[in-house]
Amino acid sequence: MIEGDVSRPGLGIDDEDVRIGLLKELDLIINSSGLTDFNPDLRQALSINVDGTINLLNYLRECDHAALLHLSTCYVVGFQNGRIQEELKPDYNPKNNPDFNAENEYEYLLRLAAEIEAASESEEVTEELRRQVSGKGRTLSDTEMASQIRKQRQRRVRDELIEAGMRRANEHGWPNTYTFTKSLAESLIGRLGADLPISIVRPSIVETSTHEPFEGWNEGVNTSAPISYLLGTFFRQMPTNGKKCLDIVPVDLVCRGMILISAALIARKHELMYQLATSAVNPCNMRTDDRTHRAGSSQTLQGPGRFQSTGAGILRHHSGFQGKVSETFGSASETDHSVPAMDPFTAPNGTVPARQTPERSRQSRKDHRPL
Repeated sequence: MIEGDVSRPGLGIDDEDVRIGLLKELDLIINSSGLTDFNPDLRQALSINVDGTINLLNYLRECDHAALLHLSTCYVVGFQNGRIQEELKPDYNPKNNPDFNAENEYEYLLRLAAEIEAASESEEVTEELRRQVSGKGRTLSDTEMASQIRKQRQRRVRDELIEAGMRRANEHGWPNTYTFTKSLAESLIGRLGADLPISIVRPSIVETSTHEPFEGWNEGVNTSAPISYLLGTFFRQMPTNGKKCLDIVPVDLVCRGMILISAALIARKHELMYQLATSAVNPCNMRTDDRTHRAGSSQTLQGPGRFQSTGAGILRHHSGFQGKVSETFGSASETDHSVPAMDPFTAPNGTVPARQTPERSRQSRKDHRPL
């Protein structure tokens, strides 16, 4: 384990011998770093999502033969309708503004953050913060007053930077700072790393696993888990359009896809862009999602086996995703190809899990009707 920091030049690897050794020996770099808070402090979003990517590109250029797998998200497309192709558009922005330039935007955001920080140090702001602290009715020493003013200043700057990032993202057509900065990183990869061996991988909503490390695994209460929990309590309705697509993809299938893409990168038979998603070939709409959550809710009334034979079967049925890597890494064309290794009913060893066979899954879906 080598400690580093993507937000620092050279990835924060201070040991010179280790750094030189890695530059010679590395075959592949997988960049899964990222600040996934939707609306964070703009400084943090730029530092991790954009600066980190630039530092990785500079590091990759120093490497002897390494390739880069950059993990992004399908939702960098922002507010867009219709089919999204597996391609990287130069200086992409959802509103298709021809004057948009990713490098100029990145530099503008750095200046904006610096200006907000500088403005917070003015005498006017300091006096305003002093009045706020004094207005709480407490008698403070000079040291305590200075400490409270510092805390209020930090809070003020953070709130202003959160608002600035959200506002700028919305102006250009992104829903939040996270997708905005991840999209900027992609554009900078296209601009600064066009001659380097790189693949960008865009998963959709990464959901609980179908096989590995075990069925239903998830780290934390996220993605659809909070919805499942709420619908298992006294909430019994989820207002939605049943035809709307909820693009979810199991986490273990995303990992399998990344492994295949990694092999293609090392063999230099890779594509620039891969979207690990389900809506184009095997969509899961909100009606199906509602059926799955209801299946989980019925577990309380009918026993734990009920969810195994209904909800799990439904999720398996909707766990295929599209991609352009074949088993030989060489037969990709301009059209989408399914990944044979991603058969949702087949475990990594080629067998069908005993607890949930395809026949049982089909029968489960037949038996389970909307309540």
